[in-house]
Amino acid sequence: MLDLLLGDGLPTESDLAETVNRFVDRVLRFYYIEGENFLVVEEDELIQSVEVALKFVLHFKGPSGFKVASAFILALASRKPFKTPLPAKFDPIRTEQNIIIGIFESLYWLNGAELMTLEGAKRIEKSIHFSDHYFTELVHAISFACQNFQGRFQEADDRSKAGLVALIFEAVTYKTNDHLSYKINPIVDEGHKYFPALDF
Repeated sequence: MLDLLLGDGLPTESDLAETVNRFVDRVLRFYYIEGENFLVVEEDELIQSVEVALKFVLHFKGPSGFKVASAFILALASRKPFKTPLPAKFDPIRTEQNIIIGIFESLYWLNGAELMTLEGAKRIEKSIHFSDHYFTELVHAISFACQNFQGRFQEADDRSKAGLVALIFEAVTYKTNDHLSYKINPIVDEGHKYFPALDF
């Protein structure tokens, strides 16, 4: 799904429909594996989610995968197209299925993705994962952040929400893929002057 949002412009109707159908198939398969044989999806709200995310990321020139994932998760969480809660094993967050699906879809796409950095192209080599505690806290945080998210790039509130969620994904990814971290950090290096006795 997220590769659709990384394009240079708006997708064709057929590309949009094909990508959305593949995404829904993945979600249906996931529900089935989890023992749920029934899934209600509001197609109009799902298309709106994609359109909101597209509207937001088109303001970036070459947006990072983290910004795309963030916009997608927030848009999906705010529109709530998936109506069927996840099974009880997902308590206490089972009714936040749209956020969970958005995170899982983002991880599905980000794992193995190539990132363009100031230091050149780098690939995410090791899988991105969270502890259950971190995942639950992240879902709760996004649940608040997604409220009133319209994907309006000009709105500081929408930009700050998307930026913070993107930074969360970036930090967790860099933790397990230390080759992605920037090696030259002149601003942060100045921190040594603040705490000269500490080794950053």
